[in-house]
Amino acid sequence: MKSILGFLMMALFPLQSLAIQPTSLEPAHEVVAYYASWNLYAARPYLLTDIPGDRLTQVVYSFALISEDGECISGDEWADLQAPYPNQDDSAAVKGHFGQIPALRERFPDLKIILAIGGWTGSSRFSDVALTPESRTKFVESCVAFMRRYDFDGLDIDWEYPVAEGAPGNSRRPEDKSNLTFLLSDFRAALTARGEADGRAYTLTLAAPTSPSLWSNFEWAEIAPLLDHVFLMAYDMAGAWSNVTGPHAPLFADPANPAQPAINGDAAVQAYIGMGVPAEKLILGVPFYGKAWSGAAATGDGLYQPFSGLPNGDGSFTYRQIAAEFMGTAGVTVGWNDAGQFPWLYRADDGLVISYDDARSLRLKAAYAREQGLGGVGLWEISQDDEAQTLLDALWAGLQAGGS
Repeated sequence: MKSILGFLMMALFPLQSLAIQPTSLEPAHEVVAYYASWNLYAARPYLLTDIPGDRLTQVVYSFALISEDGECISGDEWADLQAPYPNQDDSAAVKGHFGQIPALRERFPDLKIILAIGGWTGSSRFSDVALTPESRTKFVESCVAFMRRYDFDGLDIDWEYPVAEGAPGNSRRPEDKSNLTFLLSDFRAALTARGEADGRAYTLTLAAPTSPSLWSNFEWAEIAPLLDHVFLMAYDMAGAWSNVTGPHAPLFADPANPAQPAINGDAAVQAYIGMGVPAEKLILGVPFYGKAWSGAAATGDGLYQPFSGLPNGDGSFTYRQIAAEFMGTAGVTVGWNDAGQFPWLYRADDGLVISYDDARSLRLKAAYAREQGLGGVGLWEISQDDEAQTLLDALWAGLQAGGS
């Protein structure tokens, strides 16, 4: 018998994704989407089976973690391996999101499904596992075995960040810079050997920062040949930590930005190419969420103004929320910055400012990726789009010749 949760999920979410129809167009480049395991716990769960795999080339499942013993483990055993899905009974050997990987493959046979390790809250032990040849071997072997056990197509290393602390409490060492190179070299060797034995090509990718103070802690000329692609996290350039409101994912510099006009998507892309990363290995990451502030003055419709608070608890809104709660609402002004090529919205009543990407800015970013010869575009995070898949459609359109 199915559990009560299983019946409830079936009743509320009867495999909505089955209604998605494939498109006839092919993407000009990679379209990579991160999927978060905690989507299971949303008020309206977004399941792995809801992923629009016809509009993607890769899904990056987030996140596996590192155990105290220095091995890869599930980041959430209930979500990953135990939660009942509507299309699955209790006799299934593997439940949860991982149990849906075969179904996702059957529906979208060309879609690669990659396992991400780490993330902002999951990077505390990277410095430790990368420290010695023995710790690296143990970690790499466990990750490759974990990947194969659940039939992923490769691994995405999301160490935030070597040398720099990242989240408070992360272990870090000056030698992280060289040890990351050693670690990736070991991963590449293990994945290549395992792929030859399995008759399969396993992917190795890396999530990378856009701040010069962070990217300087990577040996890019040595790392680039080891990777299939580098996912450039070209967002979170402004937020709760900022002194003034501003764009959190600008494509280009805005000279009027008093905070950090030199940090933007294009500047990061050009820097990475200059450091030895081939353009075709770069994936331009974009956000499907916005950063928000409250109490901003009306000057400039709130842009580049001091603020007094953070709305929505943490100063963050998904695009789904932005489209539903603010677009077309009385008292909300939507602005466009030509220099940086980004939108923002302002509500004078409470000085609300939200920096986000919309269909226009994402078409331009995708066209930029195509014109620059990048490997493609990627996004955090797929569940944050609206019901109409407005943002994903914009990325897809921008990758087509003439789509900008």
